[in-house]
Amino acid sequence: MATEKQLKERWLTPKGKKVRQQIIDHIREPDWEKYLKNFDSVDEVTNGKDLRYIELPEVDLSNSYLDNTNFSGANLIKANFKGSNLMEAIFYKANLTEANLSKTSFNKADFKNAILEKANLSKTNLFEDSLDKGFDKAYLKGPDYVGADFKYVDFERADLSNANFCNCNLGECYFESANLSATDFQKSYFNNSNLSGVNLKNSNFNDVCFDGATINGDNFFAYELMNTKLRTRGEEINTTNMNGIDPNAINLHPSRSFITKSEINGATFRGASFKGCSINNIKFNNNLFCNVRFDSSILINIEWGNTKIKKEYFHNLKPRNLEDGRKDYINLSETYLSLKNQFNKNGIYNDMSWTYLREKRALRSYYKQNITYKKKFNFLGRTKNFFKFIWEYFLFLLFGYGEKPWHILGWSVLIIVIFGFLYKIPGTIGTIVKDIDTPINYWHSFYFSTITFTTVGFGDFYPMENISRVLVMIEAALGLFCYSLFIFTFGRRIAGR
Repeated sequence: MATEKQLKERWLTPKGKKVRQQIIDHIREPDWEKYLKNFDSVDEVTNGKDLRYIELPEVDLSNSYLDNTNFSGANLIKANFKGSNLMEAIFYKANLTEANLSKTSFNKADFKNAILEKANLSKTNLFEDSLDKGFDKAYLKGPDYVGADFKYVDFERADLSNANFCNCNLGECYFESANLSATDFQKSYFNNSNLSGVNLKNSNFNDVCFDGATINGDNFFAYELMNTKLRTRGEEINTTNMNGIDPNAINLHPSRSFITKSEINGATFRGASFKGCSINNIKFNNNLFCNVRFDSSILINIEWGNTKIKKEYFHNLKPRNLEDGRKDYINLSETYLSLKNQFNKNGIYNDMSWTYLREKRALRSYYKQNITYKKKFNFLGRTKNFFKFIWEYFLFLLFGYGEKPWHILGWSVLIIVIFGFLYKIPGTIGTIVKDIDTPINYWHSFYFSTITFTTVGFGDFYPMENISRVLVMIEAALGLFCYSLFIFTFGRRIAGR
Protein backbone atom coordinates (compact mmCIF):
# COMPACT_ATOMS: atom_id res chain seq x y z
CA MET A 1 0.00 0.00 0.00
CA ALA A 2 1.50 3.31 -1.10
CA THR A 3 2.23 5.92 1.54
CA GLU A 4 0.92 9.47 1.45
CA LYS A 5 4.35 10.72 0.43
CA GLN A 6 4.58 8.24 -2.45
CA LEU A 7 1.11 9.17 -3.68
CA LYS A 8 2.04 12.85 -3.74
CA GLU A 9 5.44 12.36 -5.40
CA ARG A 10 4.07 10.23 -8.26
CA TRP A 11 2.29 13.30 -9.65
CA LEU A 12 5.58 15.23 -9.68
CA THR A 13 7.37 12.84 -12.05
CA PRO A 14 7.34 13.51 -15.83
CA LYS A 15 4.99 10.58 -16.27
CA GLY A 16 2.73 11.86 -13.50
CA LYS A 17 2.58 15.36 -15.01
CA LYS A 18 1.67 13.88 -18.40
CA VAL A 19 -1.07 11.70 -16.90
CA ARG A 20 -2.43 14.68 -14.97
CA GLN A 21 -2.70 16.75 -18.14
CA GLN A 22 -4.37 13.92 -20.04
CA ILE A 23 -6.96 13.62 -17.27
CA ILE A 24 -7.69 17.35 -17.41
CA ASP A 25 -8.06 17.24 -21.19
CA HIS A 26 -10.29 14.13 -21.31
CA ILE A 27 -12.08 14.25 -17.96
CA ARG A 28 -15.51 14.57 -19.60
CA GLU A 29 -15.08 11.29 -21.49
CA PRO A 30 -16.87 8.30 -19.90
CA ASP A 31 -13.67 6.20 -20.00
CA TRP A 32 -11.16 8.87 -18.93
CA GLU A 33 -9.67 6.46 -16.38
CA LYS A 34 -7.91 4.61 -19.24
CA TYR A 35 -5.18 7.27 -19.05
CA LEU A 36 -4.37 6.02 -15.57
CA LYS A 37 -3.63 2.53 -16.80
CA ASN A 38 -0.21 1.30 -15.64
CA PHE A 39 0.16 4.41 -13.48
CA ASP A 40 1.74 3.95 -10.05
CA SER A 41 -0.50 2.50 -7.30
CA VAL A 42 -3.63 2.58 -9.52
CA ASP A 43 -4.27 -1.07 -8.76
CA GLU A 44 -4.98 -0.14 -5.14
CA VAL A 45 -8.20 1.64 -6.16
CA THR A 46 -11.41 0.01 -7.32
CA ASN A 47 -12.22 0.69 -11.00
CA GLY A 48 -8.82 2.30 -11.43
CA LYS A 49 -10.10 5.85 -10.81
CA ASP A 50 -7.18 6.82 -8.63
CA LEU A 51 -6.73 10.58 -8.23
CA ARG A 52 -5.44 10.46 -4.68
CA TYR A 53 -3.41 13.53 -3.69
CA ILE A 54 -3.62 14.97 -7.17
CA GLU A 55 -3.18 18.72 -7.61
CA LEU A 56 -6.21 20.10 -9.47
CA PRO A 57 -6.70 23.63 -8.12
CA GLU A 58 -8.95 25.88 -10.21
CA VAL A 59 -9.43 23.11 -12.78
CA ASP A 60 -12.67 22.83 -14.73
CA LEU A 61 -14.13 19.37 -14.02
CA SER A 62 -17.72 20.28 -14.78
CA ASN A 63 -20.16 17.76 -16.31
CA SER A 64 -17.68 14.94 -15.79
CA TYR A 65 -18.08 11.25 -15.00
CA LEU A 66 -16.32 11.11 -11.65
CA ASP A 67 -18.38 8.42 -9.95
CA ASN A 68 -16.35 6.00 -7.79
CA THR A 69 -13.33 8.28 -8.15
CA ASN A 70 -10.92 8.41 -5.21
CA PHE A 71 -9.93 12.03 -4.49
CA SER A 72 -8.44 11.31 -1.06
CA GLY A 73 -6.03 14.06 -0.04
CA ALA A 74 -6.45 15.83 -3.38
CA ASN A 75 -6.01 19.57 -3.75
CA LEU A 76 -9.26 20.69 -5.35
CA ILE A 77 -9.25 24.31 -4.26
CA LYS A 78 -11.59 26.37 -6.47
CA ALA A 79 -12.13 23.35 -8.74
CA ASN A 80 -15.34 23.38 -10.80
CA PHE A 81 -17.43 20.21 -10.43
CA LYS A 82 -20.68 21.79 -11.60
CA GLY A 83 -23.08 19.18 -13.01
CA SER A 84 -20.66 16.29 -12.46
CA ASN A 85 -21.52 12.81 -11.31
CA LEU A 86 -19.73 12.19 -8.01
CA MET A 87 -21.64 9.11 -6.90
CA GLU A 88 -19.65 7.04 -4.39
CA ALA A 89 -16.64 9.30 -4.87
CA ILE A 90 -14.16 9.48 -2.01
CA PHE A 91 -12.99 12.89 -0.78
CA TYR A 92 -11.21 11.74 2.38
CA LYS A 93 -9.07 14.67 3.60
CA ALA A 94 -9.55 16.37 0.24
CA ASN A 95 -9.37 20.16 0.15
CA LEU A 96 -12.44 21.50 -1.63
CA THR A 97 -12.15 25.07 -0.43
CA GLU A 98 -14.21 27.41 -2.66
CA ALA A 99 -14.92 24.53 -5.03
CA ASN A 100 -18.06 24.71 -7.18
CA LEU A 101 -20.14 21.60 -6.44
CA SER A 102 -23.49 22.97 -7.56
CA LYS A 103 -25.92 20.70 -9.41
CA THR A 104 -23.78 17.65 -8.68
CA SER A 105 -24.79 14.15 -7.57
CA PHE A 106 -23.20 12.95 -4.31
CA ASN A 107 -24.99 9.70 -3.59
CA LYS A 108 -22.95 7.58 -1.13
CA ALA A 109 -19.99 9.93 -1.40
CA ASP A 110 -17.42 9.88 1.42
CA PHE A 111 -16.38 13.31 2.73
CA LYS A 112 -14.66 12.08 5.86
CA ASN A 113 -12.48 14.93 7.21
CA ALA A 114 -12.85 16.80 3.94
CA ILE A 115 -12.52 20.60 3.87
CA LEU A 116 -15.31 22.38 2.00
CA GLU A 117 -14.79 25.91 3.28
CA LYS A 118 -16.66 28.44 1.13
CA ALA A 119 -17.61 25.69 -1.34
CA ASN A 120 -20.78 26.12 -3.41
CA LEU A 121 -23.34 23.31 -3.14
CA SER A 122 -26.36 25.34 -4.22
CA LYS A 123 -29.10 23.46 -6.07
CA THR A 124 -27.19 20.23 -5.58
CA ASN A 125 -29.28 17.31 -6.82
CA LEU A 126 -29.15 14.48 -4.30
CA PHE A 127 -32.63 13.08 -4.76
CA GLU A 128 -33.16 11.49 -8.16
CA ASP A 129 -34.93 8.29 -9.11
CA SER A 130 -31.65 6.79 -10.25
CA LEU A 131 -29.95 7.54 -6.92
CA ASP A 132 -30.51 6.71 -3.32
CA LYS A 133 -31.76 9.54 -1.15
CA GLY A 134 -29.22 12.34 -0.96
CA PHE A 135 -26.14 11.57 1.11
CA ASP A 136 -27.60 8.24 2.12
CA LYS A 137 -24.79 6.11 3.57
CA ALA A 138 -22.27 8.89 3.00
CA TYR A 139 -19.66 8.75 5.75
CA LEU A 140 -18.70 12.13 7.17
CA LYS A 141 -17.96 11.20 10.73
CA GLY A 142 -14.31 11.80 11.51
CA PRO A 143 -12.15 10.77 14.44
CA ASP A 144 -11.82 14.37 15.62
CA TYR A 145 -14.51 16.45 17.38
CA VAL A 146 -15.17 18.09 14.03
CA GLY A 147 -15.26 15.36 11.44
CA ALA A 148 -15.67 17.40 8.27
CA ASP A 149 -15.18 21.12 7.84
CA PHE A 150 -18.05 22.66 5.85
CA LYS A 151 -17.49 26.21 7.03
CA TYR A 152 -18.89 28.89 4.66
CA VAL A 153 -20.43 26.22 2.38
CA ASP A 154 -23.46 27.17 0.26
CA PHE A 155 -26.12 24.41 0.53
CA GLU A 156 -28.96 26.43 -0.99
CA ARG A 157 -31.83 24.12 -2.07
CA ALA A 158 -29.56 21.10 -1.65
CA ASP A 159 -31.14 17.76 -0.78
CA LEU A 160 -29.06 16.39 2.09
CA SER A 161 -31.68 14.03 3.49
CA ASN A 162 -30.58 10.90 5.36
CA ALA A 163 -27.01 12.22 5.51
CA ASN A 164 -24.55 11.75 8.37
CA PHE A 165 -23.10 15.06 9.53
CA CYS A 166 -21.87 13.90 12.94
CA ASN A 167 -19.12 16.04 14.47
CA CYS A 168 -19.14 18.42 11.50
CA ASN A 169 -18.38 22.11 11.38
CA LEU A 170 -21.29 23.73 9.55
CA GLY A 171 -20.58 27.25 10.72
CA GLU A 172 -21.34 30.25 8.49
CA CYS A 173 -23.16 27.92 6.05
CA TYR A 174 -26.10 28.83 3.84
CA PHE A 175 -28.86 26.20 3.95
CA GLU A 176 -31.80 28.20 2.59
CA SER A 177 -34.62 25.90 1.43
CA ALA A 178 -32.37 22.84 1.80
CA ASN A 179 -33.77 19.40 2.62
CA LEU A 180 -32.09 18.14 5.79
CA SER A 181 -34.76 15.61 6.75
CA ALA A 182 -33.74 12.44 8.62
CA THR A 183 -30.20 13.80 8.84
CA ASP A 184 -27.85 13.15 11.74
CA PHE A 185 -26.23 16.40 12.97
CA GLN A 186 -25.10 15.02 16.32
CA LYS A 187 -22.38 17.14 17.97
CA SER A 188 -22.17 19.48 14.99
CA TYR A 189 -21.82 23.26 14.90
CA PHE A 190 -24.14 25.66 13.06
CA ASN A 191 -22.54 28.86 14.34
CA ASN A 192 -23.96 31.90 12.48
CA SER A 193 -25.43 29.68 9.75
CA ASN A 194 -28.58 30.47 7.78
CA LEU A 195 -31.17 27.67 7.90
CA SER A 196 -34.06 29.64 6.43
CA GLY A 197 -36.84 27.45 5.05
CA VAL A 198 -35.01 24.16 5.68
CA ASN A 199 -36.76 20.84 6.18
CA LEU A 200 -35.47 19.20 9.38
CA LYS A 201 -38.08 16.46 9.64
CA ASN A 202 -36.90 13.52 11.79
CA SER A 203 -33.41 14.96 12.10
CA ASN A 204 -31.10 14.37 15.05
CA PHE A 205 -29.68 17.47 16.76
CA ASN A 206 -28.20 15.95 19.90
CA ASP A 207 -25.48 18.20 21.40
CA VAL A 208 -25.68 20.66 18.50
CA CYS A 209 -24.59 24.28 18.82
CA PHE A 210 -26.64 26.94 16.96
CA ASP A 211 -24.73 30.03 18.12
CA GLY A 212 -25.90 33.00 16.06
CA ALA A 213 -27.89 30.85 13.62
CA THR A 214 -30.85 32.19 11.64
CA ILE A 215 -33.72 29.68 11.35
CA ASN A 216 -36.73 30.95 9.38
CA GLY A 217 -39.76 29.12 7.97
CA ASP A 218 -38.65 25.64 8.97
CA ASN A 219 -40.35 22.26 9.25
CA PHE A 220 -39.10 20.72 12.52
CA PHE A 221 -41.50 17.76 12.52
CA ALA A 222 -40.62 14.95 14.98
CA TYR A 223 -36.96 15.73 15.30
CA GLU A 224 -34.68 15.21 18.26
CA LEU A 225 -33.02 18.21 19.87
CA MET A 226 -31.49 16.87 23.06
CA ASN A 227 -28.86 18.93 24.91
CA THR A 228 -28.92 21.44 22.09
CA LYS A 229 -27.37 24.84 22.72
CA LEU A 230 -29.07 27.87 21.23
CA ARG A 231 -27.02 30.52 22.99
CA THR A 232 -27.41 32.73 19.99
CA ARG A 233 -26.77 36.38 19.45
CA GLY A 234 -29.68 37.53 17.31
CA GLU A 235 -31.17 34.32 15.95
CA GLU A 236 -34.64 34.35 14.45
CA ILE A 237 -36.95 31.32 14.41
CA ASN A 238 -39.89 32.40 12.23
CA THR A 239 -42.96 30.58 10.88
CA THR A 240 -41.66 27.38 12.41
CA ASN A 241 -43.52 24.08 12.72
CA MET A 242 -41.83 22.22 15.60
CA ASN A 243 -43.91 19.06 15.97
CA GLY A 244 -42.75 16.26 18.27
CA ILE A 245 -39.59 17.93 19.55
CA ASP A 246 -37.70 16.61 22.55
CA PRO A 247 -35.24 19.45 23.28
CA ASN A 248 -33.67 18.47 26.61
CA ALA A 249 -31.71 21.20 28.34
CA ILE A 250 -32.03 23.75 25.55
CA ASN A 251 -30.14 26.87 26.52
CA LEU A 252 -31.40 30.02 24.81
CA HIS A 253 -29.27 32.77 26.35
CA PRO A 254 -29.22 35.38 23.62
CA SER A 255 -28.69 39.04 24.13
CA ARG A 256 -31.33 39.66 21.49
CA SER A 257 -33.18 36.56 20.25
CA PHE A 258 -36.40 36.42 18.26
CA ILE A 259 -38.77 33.45 17.94
CA THR A 260 -41.77 34.53 15.88
CA LYS A 261 -44.79 33.14 14.04
CA SER A 262 -44.06 29.59 15.18
CA GLU A 263 -46.20 26.56 15.87
CA ILE A 264 -44.84 24.07 18.40
CA ASN A 265 -46.87 20.90 18.80
CA GLY A 266 -46.22 17.87 20.99
CA ALA A 267 -42.84 19.16 22.16
CA THR A 268 -41.09 18.30 25.41
CA PHE A 269 -38.89 21.07 26.86
CA ARG A 270 -36.77 19.79 29.75
CA GLY A 271 -34.62 22.33 31.52
CA ALA A 272 -34.92 24.74 28.60
CA SER A 273 -33.97 28.38 29.11
CA PHE A 274 -35.42 31.13 26.89
CA LYS A 275 -33.77 33.88 28.89
CA GLY A 276 -33.90 37.24 27.17
CA CYS A 277 -35.82 35.99 24.11
CA SER A 278 -38.45 37.91 22.20
CA ILE A 279 -41.14 35.31 21.44
CA ASN A 280 -43.89 36.53 19.13
CA ASN A 281 -47.03 34.85 17.72
CA ILE A 282 -46.20 31.37 18.98
CA LYS A 283 -48.76 28.57 19.15
CA PHE A 284 -47.95 25.92 21.76
CA ASN A 285 -50.15 22.83 21.71
CA ASN A 286 -49.85 19.63 23.76
CA ASN A 287 -46.32 20.51 24.83
CA LEU A 288 -44.64 19.47 28.07
CA PHE A 289 -42.56 22.02 29.99
CA CYS A 290 -40.23 20.75 32.73
CA ASN A 291 -38.10 23.32 34.58
CA VAL A 292 -38.36 25.78 31.68
CA ARG A 293 -37.24 29.39 32.18
CA PHE A 294 -38.57 32.48 30.42
CA ASP A 295 -36.65 34.92 32.63
CA SER A 296 -36.42 38.46 31.23
CA SER A 297 -38.23 37.32 28.07
CA ILE A 298 -40.70 39.28 25.95
CA LEU A 299 -43.81 37.24 25.09
CA ILE A 300 -46.22 38.61 22.48
CA ASN A 301 -49.47 36.97 21.29
CA ILE A 302 -48.78 33.52 22.75
CA GLU A 303 -51.36 30.73 22.47
CA TRP A 304 -50.71 27.94 24.97
CA GLY A 305 -53.27 25.39 23.75
CA ASN A 306 -53.24 22.36 26.08
CA THR A 307 -49.72 23.04 27.31
CA LYS A 308 -49.32 22.88 31.09
CA ILE A 309 -47.23 25.68 32.54
CA LYS A 310 -46.22 26.98 35.98
CA LYS A 311 -45.64 30.47 37.32
CA GLU A 312 -42.02 29.55 38.15
CA TYR A 313 -41.28 29.58 34.41
CA PHE A 314 -42.27 33.24 33.95
CA HIS A 315 -40.57 35.30 36.64
CA ASN A 316 -39.42 38.74 35.62
CA LEU A 317 -40.95 38.97 32.13
CA LYS A 318 -39.96 42.19 30.38
CA PRO A 319 -41.94 44.65 28.25
CA ARG A 320 -40.63 45.36 24.78
CA ASN A 321 -39.31 48.79 23.87
CA LEU A 322 -41.56 50.95 21.68
CA GLU A 323 -40.30 53.27 18.99
CA ASP A 324 -41.35 56.33 20.99
CA GLY A 325 -39.07 55.34 23.87
CA ARG A 326 -41.75 53.92 26.16
CA LYS A 327 -42.18 50.37 27.41
CA ASP A 328 -45.00 48.25 26.00
CA TYR A 329 -46.68 47.50 29.32
CA ILE A 330 -50.03 46.90 27.57
CA ASN A 331 -48.58 43.89 25.76
CA LEU A 332 -46.97 42.71 29.00
CA SER A 333 -50.37 42.96 30.67
CA GLU A 334 -51.95 40.94 27.85
CA THR A 335 -49.19 38.35 28.17
CA TYR A 336 -50.00 37.83 31.84
CA LEU A 337 -53.69 37.73 30.90
CA SER A 338 -53.02 34.83 28.52
CA LEU A 339 -51.03 33.06 31.24
CA LYS A 340 -53.85 33.67 33.72
CA ASN A 341 -56.38 32.14 31.35
CA GLN A 342 -54.10 29.15 30.81
CA PHE A 343 -53.68 28.61 34.56
CA ASN A 344 -57.45 28.87 34.97
CA LYS A 345 -57.92 26.35 32.18
CA ASN A 346 -55.52 23.94 33.88
CA GLY A 347 -57.07 24.53 37.32
CA ILE A 348 -53.88 25.98 38.83
CA TYR A 349 -55.56 28.76 40.78
CA ASN A 350 -52.62 29.86 42.94
CA ASP A 351 -50.57 30.50 39.83
CA MET A 352 -53.56 32.20 38.28
CA SER A 353 -53.74 34.58 41.25
CA TRP A 354 -50.04 35.40 40.95
CA THR A 355 -50.36 36.06 37.22
CA TYR A 356 -53.41 38.29 37.70
CA LEU A 357 -51.47 40.48 40.12
CA ARG A 358 -48.62 40.73 37.59
CA GLU A 359 -51.13 41.69 34.92
CA LYS A 360 -52.47 44.54 37.03
CA ARG A 361 -48.97 45.64 38.01
CA ALA A 362 -48.07 45.97 34.32
CA LEU A 363 -51.21 48.09 33.84
CA ARG A 364 -50.17 50.36 36.72
CA SER A 365 -46.73 50.75 35.14
CA TYR A 366 -48.41 51.77 31.90
CA TYR A 367 -50.36 54.56 33.58
CA LYS A 368 -47.33 55.63 35.61
CA GLN A 369 -45.05 56.09 32.59
CA ASN A 370 -47.74 58.11 30.79
CA ILE A 371 -47.96 60.64 33.62
CA THR A 372 -44.69 62.27 32.53
CA TYR A 373 -44.85 61.44 28.79
CA LYS A 374 -45.48 64.78 27.11
CA LYS A 375 -44.93 63.69 23.49
CA LYS A 376 -48.25 61.84 23.24
CA PHE A 377 -50.37 63.14 26.14
CA ASN A 378 -51.37 66.72 26.90
CA PHE A 379 -51.94 67.97 30.43
CA LEU A 380 -55.47 66.55 30.56
CA GLY A 381 -54.31 63.17 29.27
CA ARG A 382 -51.47 62.99 31.78
CA THR A 383 -53.89 63.96 34.56
CA LYS A 384 -56.25 61.13 33.57
CA ASN A 385 -53.34 58.68 33.63
CA PHE A 386 -52.39 59.99 37.08
CA PHE A 387 -55.84 59.33 38.54
CA LYS A 388 -56.02 55.93 36.83
CA PHE A 389 -52.68 55.03 38.40
CA ILE A 390 -53.87 56.22 41.83
CA TRP A 391 -57.08 54.21 41.49
CA GLU A 392 -55.29 51.02 40.43
CA TYR A 393 -52.76 51.39 43.23
CA PHE A 394 -55.57 51.98 45.73
CA LEU A 395 -57.32 48.76 44.64
CA PHE A 396 -54.07 46.85 45.06
CA LEU A 397 -53.47 48.24 48.54
CA LEU A 398 -57.10 47.72 49.56
CA PHE A 399 -57.57 44.06 48.74
CA GLY A 400 -54.98 43.08 46.11
CA TYR A 401 -57.58 43.13 43.33
CA GLY A 402 -59.48 40.41 45.18
CA GLU A 403 -56.43 38.18 45.62
CA LYS A 404 -55.18 39.33 49.04
CA PRO A 405 -57.82 39.09 51.81
CA TRP A 406 -55.11 39.73 54.40
CA HIS A 407 -54.89 43.32 53.10
CA ILE A 408 -58.47 43.85 54.32
CA LEU A 409 -57.63 42.50 57.77
CA GLY A 410 -54.76 44.96 57.94
CA TRP A 411 -57.01 47.85 56.92
CA SER A 412 -59.59 46.76 59.51
CA VAL A 413 -57.05 46.81 62.33
CA LEU A 414 -55.78 50.21 61.16
CA ILE A 415 -59.32 51.68 61.10
CA ILE A 416 -60.07 50.37 64.60
CA VAL A 417 -56.83 51.84 65.95
CA ILE A 418 -57.35 55.26 64.30
CA PHE A 419 -60.93 55.62 65.53
CA GLY A 420 -59.86 54.34 68.94
CA PHE A 421 -57.55 57.32 69.28
CA LEU A 422 -60.31 59.66 68.12
CA TYR A 423 -62.75 58.28 70.71
CA LYS A 424 -60.20 59.01 73.46
CA ILE A 425 -60.86 62.72 73.03
CA PRO A 426 -62.70 63.91 76.19
CA GLY A 427 -66.44 64.26 75.75
CA THR A 428 -66.61 62.02 72.74
CA ILE A 429 -68.14 58.87 74.25
CA GLY A 430 -70.04 58.20 77.43
CA THR A 431 -70.99 55.10 79.38
CA ILE A 432 -73.88 53.67 81.32
CA VAL A 433 -71.66 51.25 83.21
CA LYS A 434 -72.17 52.20 86.88
CA ASP A 435 -68.87 50.93 88.26
CA ILE A 436 -66.70 53.13 86.02
CA ASP A 437 -65.68 56.16 88.07
CA THR A 438 -62.49 56.99 86.20
CA PRO A 439 -62.39 58.93 82.90
CA ILE A 440 -62.54 57.02 79.61
CA ASN A 441 -59.12 55.45 78.93
CA TYR A 442 -57.52 53.90 75.82
CA TRP A 443 -58.93 50.47 76.63
CA HIS A 444 -62.42 51.87 76.66
CA SER A 445 -61.95 53.81 73.41
CA PHE A 446 -60.47 50.83 71.52
CA TYR A 447 -63.20 48.60 72.89
CA PHE A 448 -65.85 51.06 71.70
CA SER A 449 -64.10 51.33 68.30
CA THR A 450 -64.11 47.54 67.91
CA ILE A 451 -67.79 47.02 68.72
CA THR A 452 -68.67 49.93 66.46
CA PHE A 453 -66.59 48.59 63.55
CA THR A 454 -68.16 45.14 63.93
CA THR A 455 -71.63 46.76 64.41
CA VAL A 456 -72.18 44.77 67.61
CA GLY A 457 -73.24 47.74 69.78
CA PHE A 458 -73.76 46.37 73.32
CA GLY A 459 -74.96 49.78 74.53
CA ASP A 460 -72.51 50.03 77.43
CA PHE A 461 -70.77 52.92 75.62
CA TYR A 462 -72.40 55.51 73.37
CA PRO A 463 -71.43 58.66 71.45
CA MET A 464 -72.09 61.90 73.35
CA GLU A 465 -71.62 64.70 70.80
CA ASN A 466 -72.63 65.24 67.16
CA ILE A 467 -69.03 64.87 65.96
CA SER A 468 -68.71 61.55 67.77
CA ARG A 469 -71.98 60.37 66.23
CA VAL A 470 -70.58 61.16 62.76
CA LEU A 471 -67.41 59.18 63.58
CA VAL A 472 -69.52 56.22 64.70
CA MET A 473 -71.54 56.25 61.47
CA ILE A 474 -68.39 56.41 59.36
CA GLU A 475 -66.68 53.59 61.23
CA ALA A 476 -69.77 51.39 61.14
CA ALA A 477 -70.08 51.90 57.38
CA LEU A 478 -66.40 51.09 56.92
CA GLY A 479 -66.85 47.99 59.06
CA LEU A 480 -69.73 46.71 56.94
CA PHE A 481 -67.77 47.45 53.77
CA CYS A 482 -64.59 45.69 54.97
CA TYR A 483 -66.58 42.77 56.34
CA SER A 484 -68.38 42.21 53.03
CA LEU A 485 -65.21 42.71 51.01
CA PHE A 486 -63.28 40.25 53.17
CA ILE A 487 -65.94 37.53 52.78
CA PHE A 488 -65.92 37.99 49.01
CA THR A 489 -62.11 38.01 48.71
CA PHE A 490 -61.50 35.21 51.17
CA GLY A 491 -64.10 32.97 49.60
CA ARG A 492 -62.79 33.69 46.10
CA ARG A 493 -59.22 33.06 47.19
CA ILE A 494 -59.83 29.86 49.14
CA ALA A 495 -62.68 28.20 47.28
CA GLY A 496 -61.18 28.76 43.82
CA ARG A 497 -62.86 30.09 40.71
